[in-house]
Amino acid sequence: ALSRLQHDREEFHRYFYKFQSCVGFCVFPLGMMLLLYRADITFLALGDQWSEAAIMMGVWGLSTSLNIVFSNFCSEAFRSLGLPRVSFFSQCLYLAIMIPSLFFAAQNGFVCLVIVHALTRLVQIAINQILVWRYAKISFAKEVSGLSTFLFATVLSSLTALCQLHFLGGSLILDIIGFVVSMGVYIGVCRLSTAGKSVIKDVGSIILPGRRNNDGIISE
Repeated sequence: ALSRLQHDREEFHRYFYKFQSCVGFCVFPLGMMLLLYRADITFLALGDQWSEAAIMMGVWGLSTSLNIVFSNFCSEAFRSLGLPRVSFFSQCLYLAIMIPSLFFAAQNGFVCLVIVHALTRLVQIAINQILVWRYAKISFAKEVSGLSTFLFATVLSSLTALCQLHFLGGSLILDIIGFVVSMGVYIGVCRLSTAGKSVIKDVGSIILPGRRNNDGIISE
């Protein structure tokens, strides 16, 4: 869809920010919930013998949610604009930083390795954001502005989850209830803003059957 708009930068930017908001709405709370409820999720997914991997599951979830929104979308923008070499250069630069970083981090233990890996993914975001501004004039400040509703809602839902874990933690059932309540808080906060309502409607239209509107979004 983006490649069809490569010669219309204004429409390209609008479409880019629109879909970035839709994806951010979905992945931000999931990434944070993976971090906060990492022990329960690891237990349910892998069993209690993998409890030591909980820190990896949580940090991976949070870093992946940020990477999807702020890095992967940049790579798609490069390819859509006919700039695959820029995407390739970005990946090579990231690997040149990641490989030696992980090599040295592995010598300091598992937890250090997990944290350093997450930090290198933040470096990948920085690389892609610099390049996407250079070649596509996509502003990081405008990206954050468009995602501010979902970032704020994620913070509030995370505080709800932290309160539940602190005062009512220790029980899988209570943690599941806390997770559901936290996600309810997230949706509720998002619905308080016009931008949030619009994105919720767009995401719902994509999920539910219907027809596509002029933006390529499915609607009733």
